[in-house]
Amino acid sequence: MGLGRAGNDENRQHLFFDCSFSNQIWMFFISRMQLTPPQGFDEVLRWLKDPSRDKNVILIIRLIHQAVVYLVWKERNKRIHTAEVKPAGTLIAEIQQTVKLRLDPLARRQLTPAGQDSVLATWMSFFSV
Repeated sequence: MGLGRAGNDENRQHLFFDCSFSNQIWMFFISRMQLTPPQGFDEVLRWLKDPSRDKNVILIIRLIHQAVVYLVWKERNKRIHTAEVKPAGTLIAEIQQTVKLRLDPLARRQLTPAGQDSVLATWMSFFSV
C-alpha cells in the first residue's frame, strides 16, 4: 500500500520497517554503513544498544534511527492530514542534514585520540557526496 494508509493493520512494524517507503529510507542508511540489523521493531531496539564496536558508529546509527522514526512519522501524519507527499529521497536528504547538524557540535567537543576519527569524520566516510 503506502505510508499513511488507513486500516487496522497499520502498526509500528509496518510503518517503520515493512512499508516500502520507510524500508527504502532505512535501507539507504544501513547499506551505506554496511550494517545488517534485524528487521523487527523490538529487535532493532535491542540491537541499538550495541550495534557496533566503534563508538562513533554507535552514535551515528542511533541518531539515524531517531531521525528516521521521527521524520517517517511526521511524513505519515502529513500524508493523512494534508495529502502532501514527499519522495523517499527528500526524507533521506532531510535525515542526513538533521544528523550532520547534530554531529557537528558533538565533533567540536569530542576529544579524539591520535589516529582515530571524530564522529563527524566517521559520518563523512559513510555519507560524503
